Amino acid sequence: MNVPEYYIEDVDGVWSSEEDTPAEQPDFDSGSNYFNKPAITTDKKEKSVTTPLDVHIRIYKRNGKKYVTTVEGLDLEEAIIKKFISKCSKKYSCGGSYDKKDKIIKFSGDFRNQISEFLLDNQIVEKQNLHIHGF
Repeated sequence: MNVPEYYIEDVDGVWSSEEDTPAEQPDFDSGSNYFNKPAITTDKKEKSVTTPLDVHIRIYKRNGKKYVTTVEGLDLEEAIIKKFISKCSKKYSCGGSYDKKDKIIKFSGDFRNQISEFLLDNQIVEKQNLHIHGF
């Protein structure tokens, strides 16, 4: 049998190459810091790196002249988020809601600049972590 040198015979007698061996998996049981690392994702549309501290304010066109402003990434307690929504809704005369599943705050209308100023003035978010998207 003519076998290349880079093939290795396993214990079972099966021939395999070094490339076929599986990559090492992270050890989840050893108490490693695997899950405590901050998740970094890449947003393909915006081509930016997102960390858990970043807050994104986006605008979506609903229909005709109607817009919806969304705030994503606020890592606050639910009670504080509801208070934030009620203050912004009263101050800017708009409707606001909170989607618990996706953790997105929605306001009816184009309030990107006003909400960003509110977040910065009340020191909820730092300027470097605030991203405004749209138009």
